[in-house]
Amino acid sequence: MPSHKVSCALSHKPEQLFDLAADVERYPKFLPWWIAARIRKRDRDVYYMDQVVGFGIVRASFSSKTVLRHPERIDVTSTDRPFRHFNLS
Repeated sequence: MPSHKVSCALSHKPEQLFDLAADVERYPKFLPWWIAARIRKRDRDVYYMDQVVGFGIVRASFSSKTVLRHPERIDVTSTDRPFRHFNLS
């Protein structure tokens, strides 16, 4: 399975980056390919989302499950199309 990893030094604190990444409903405001993000259900540190991403006329809708493991990591999974299996940690 293909994978991609990027590393770089940042001037922000880990907690600030975690909070930015966890605020998925704001993604459409600062990520140009994110068209919509809505939390459908929230249960403490787990939430279920409906999202739309796209570029130009190409759009894809999918649902995902997000588990916040503050402040170390965020796990996002989806089995909806366009993904056969999606896992982001």
